[in-house]
Amino acid sequence: MKKLIRKGANEEAFAASVNSIINAAITSGITEAVTMLIEIQKNRESAAKENNWDVELLDSCLYTATDVENQETVMKLLSFGVDPNALGKEFGDALTASTNDGIIPIATALISRGADVNSHYGSALQAAAAQGHFEMVQLLIAHDAYINSFTDHHEACTALQAACNNGHIEIAERLLDKGANPNLGGGRYIGEDVENNMKCYRVFTRSENSQVAWIP
Repeated sequence: MKKLIRKGANEEAFAASVNSIINAAITSGITEAVTMLIEIQKNRESAAKENNWDVELLDSCLYTATDVENQETVMKLLSFGVDPNALGKEFGDALTASTNDGIIPIATALISRGADVNSHYGSALQAAAAQGHFEMVQLLIAHDAYINSFTDHHEACTALQAACNNGHIEIAERLLDKGANPNLGGGRYIGEDVENNMKCYRVFTRSENSQVAWIP
């Protein structure tokens, strides 16, 4: 990357060359590339340059760092002011990547910097519920996550479905206590594990309005 800079590569060529390199470095736990990119951006800001290719690269770096649980890099990027709502392919946004992995410090940092817990680009609550991360679910609820939100970004349409599809009873109960509607999505929330399915069935049927039926 330093060689490209010294040789005077134009901005478009430079961006295309370093994007995959930097993200690969982050995946390997290497933070020096991000530090260098931040310095480049600082210099550009001081020179009042308008092209924003490096800003987009930094957003990409934040998503990747979150996805691979590289907390040091996440904190460095957020401190520099990178958008906490950075987008990515697999999980939609950085916050959903962190809630899927259950990394509380990263999710907390993203939220404190302005990450949208209800972003339509991701599925933060559904991801946390599906993976059984109770503390993460609590964190999102505390920051006003929509309990009954629908999403196309997760195989389970709602957080309640996500919890019960994987037999996470404690999370299902917590969501119900917070107002989750057991009748959304057609009322089919039962997964494949018989023991957990029966527990979920008992959780749902405690609700007077539940229309859930046992589906063997």
